[in-house]
Amino acid sequence: GYEEGTLPKEAYYLPAGILLGERYIIGKVLGYGGFGITYIGYDELLKRIVAIKEYFPSNFATRGLESRDVVIYSGEANEQYQAGLQRFISEAKRLAQFNQSDNIVHIYDCIQENKTGYIIMEYLDGDTLKSYLRKCGGRMPLATVMEMMQPVIRSLEEVHKQGLIHRDISPDNIMILKNGSMKLLDFGAARAVSGPQAD
Repeated sequence: GYEEGTLPKEAYYLPAGILLGERYIIGKVLGYGGFGITYIGYDELLKRIVAIKEYFPSNFATRGLESRDVVIYSGEANEQYQAGLQRFISEAKRLAQFNQSDNIVHIYDCIQENKTGYIIMEYLDGDTLKSYLRKCGGRMPLATVMEMMQPVIRSLEEVHKQGLIHRDISPDNIMILKNGSMKLLDFGAARAVSGPQAD
């Protein structure tokens, strides 16, 4: 996604071309939100395009220009960063059990490098529901919405039965693929709950 020699748009982005886990090549940034950077990538082993989500909470960490390692702030920020990193990794592993679901983004791998963590997942080719709505003039018939969302809702029921909640269902986190199917993505805000109630 980058021409060789092009610097990242932001200093804290990983430069394109870096190899993770001895098999995943980092490409351009697809998006950045609260505590994660998502890159397009390439799996050299299986010869396929992937999406790579990096744990990067900007409130607790930064990165210098052309550096791979995350610099974690000291004190309480460090404790919160480490706790968040462990949740990020463990929840990714739990989500991988839903790879048979047609309506949840598939998790391929999870690795720790550069003092942070990475989730390797399927790359989705399509539009977010937010973008799709914009193209529709901001409105869709109720019957159409209900029909489109039923598979996503059923997939969420599966996830909830395993004690995991998404916590960020929004048009930004639902993809409409080119074949018309729907996928729920960005479980970055997901949180494991120990019982029927979440705090």
